[in-house]
Amino acid sequence: MTSLGEEDRNKPVIGYPTAYQQAHPNHNPSAYPAAQSTDHTNTYIGYPYPAPPHNPNPYPARSYAFSHALRRLVIFLISALIIFCILSFVTWLIFRPRLPEFRVDSATIPPVNTSTLVIPPYWEIGFLVKNTNRKTDIQYEPIVSSLFYGEDQLLCETTLLPFKQKKQTEMVLWSRFNDVDNEKVLDIISDDKKRGMVSLNVAMLGWIRFKAGAWKTRYNLMRVICMDVRIGFNSSTGVGNYLGGSSERCKVDFTS
Repeated sequence: MTSLGEEDRNKPVIGYPTAYQQAHPNHNPSAYPAAQSTDHTNTYIGYPYPAPPHNPNPYPARSYAFSHALRRLVIFLISALIIFCILSFVTWLIFRPRLPEFRVDSATIPPVNTSTLVIPPYWEIGFLVKNTNRKTDIQYEPIVSSLFYGEDQLLCETTLLPFKQKKQTEMVLWSRFNDVDNEKVLDIISDDKKRGMVSLNVAMLGWIRFKAGAWKTRYNLMRVICMDVRIGFNSSTGVGNYLGGSSERCKVDFTS
């Protein structure tokens, strides 16, 4: 007769298997231990996926941002330059500044007393200056006026004060020469006075710019050349006056 404890041990157990089953130990004492794998490629240490590769450039975002900003700056500067050139060209087309016109209007040379070598205090040459622009005034800086006999023999120079000329106006500009070289004048006048006429050349050089309200150009160097200014002498008074000639309209140009 079996005891109650033995019946309990022989009774089949109905239930859930254990969560973890212990591995069966190797009871073969002569067997070698299991070889350890040295392949770490598929070894996962804290990652459910392969570890990310090593990045040799730790700051790619900053480099890209700098190059992108530099490219945008270059594009902006080029665009601004193009827009500025277009606006300047359109403005120039609207105002269309033109050079002033210079004409010799009058000239006076007082008589020369060759016996006493007395030279008059000054010679005068008047220029008719016309601003033909309809929208722009002209600002003249000091102008240097030079008087020549021939093409290269300088007689004297004078400086004209700065002035402003309104649009579509005319004015008379006087060049008064005080420091005339005595010996040169006497030599020139003594020979040409016998024929009753002397031919002179006048050159003027000065900075000008055009203005229309707030708009204005930069200063440009203006050059005026008046060739063959013919002076005739009165036989009774000895006074020389302007006779005309090819200088009725002077050549005007300017450079930046």
